[in-house]
Amino acid sequence: MVSPATHDSQGVLREVRIARDEGVRIVQIIGYRDGEYASLPDAGRLYAWNWENLKNLLK
Repeated sequence: MVSPATHDSQGVLREVRIARDEGVRIVQIIGYRDGEYASLPDAGRLYAWNWENLKNLLK
């Protein structure tokens, strides 16, 4: 879940790096309706929170 400040969180950036090193799939989903969001570096596409996206991501 991505918030407007997630891209500045050192802990989250570290988790993304570890996930990449381990080959874990990363999915970024916007967690709030309002705000401006930035995709985390090297963490893939940023998706809007809606049922269609969730259904497709969980296939």
